[in-house]
Amino acid sequence: MRTTRWTAAALLLVAAACKPPAETAEQMATRMAAEADSARTAIAAQDRRFEAAMAGGWADSLAALYTEDASMMAPNMAGVTGREGIRAAFAPMMQGGKATLTLNTVSVVANGPMAVERGTYHFTFTPTRGPAQPDSGKYLVHWHKVNGTWLLADDIWNSDAPMMPAGSAKRN
Repeated sequence: MRTTRWTAAALLLVAAACKPPAETAEQMATRMAAEADSARTAIAAQDRRFEAAMAGGWADSLAALYTEDASMMAPNMAGVTGREGIRAAFAPMMQGGKATLTLNTVSVVANGPMAVERGTYHFTFTPTRGPAQPDSGKYLVHWHKVNGTWLLADDIWNSDAPMMPAGSAKRN
């Protein structure tokens, strides 16, 4: 019995000695800066894919850049949840004209498999009939790294254009 107690105590001491020390605030800041640099490069590549899918009118390709349970919070419409819902939200727009999108990353903060990107955008939609409709604004994206790939988990953006005064909506 005495040997069992000493063996258990020795195993606990060895386990405690093998446990890595807690990360200091300085170590955490250094690690997160390195993770942010790495994530920023990968997220920039995903942003280019997003721009290309938008320009190509490929709603399926846009939706594939989101996690299965992603949320998209576009201006002037109800929030959309899930990859299929996001594809369905983009599809009608893709059929109505040509879109050009430019994303500009301002910052990326990362910690492990999660990152937050803040940026600005310029978007021009040229309907099949009618003049081009330009817009500029800002966005915030919460990214998740899924099986080694950064995917949009939460996507929200809004325009810098001023709101139209009440009662000034165009009538057909």
